[in-house]
Amino acid sequence: MLLSHKDIDINLRGKFGLTAVLAASANGHIGVVDLLLRRPELNLTAVGSDGRNLLHIAVQKGQVSVVRQVVALCPNLAMAEDGRGETPLHLASKLGRADMTKLILRRFSR
Repeated sequence: MLLSHKDIDINLRGKFGLTAVLAASANGHIGVVDLLLRRPELNLTAVGSDGRNLLHIAVQKGQVSVVRQVVALCPNLAMAEDGRGETPLHLASKLGRADMTKLILRRFSR
């Protein structure tokens, strides 16, 4: 698999401006997201052209396992605003994703 090669730049952007982890999450490839999250060189703060980060996308797509991992690795992403001024926390609440809202809020109550 290509992701196992350490000389591959996993932070390059494709023709739609997404990094590998953003594209994988947007397309529901949770296994690929899991592999990428293990790579220390992964840029977790990358955003797409709409200003959405990995946490925004995972919340939108209903990917609870990705939300859990990303909040643990980079909790500040939960407060990052997208191009519309929405944070992943706002988005989770707006979409009625109570499980994700609780995951994010628990991280900040510690």
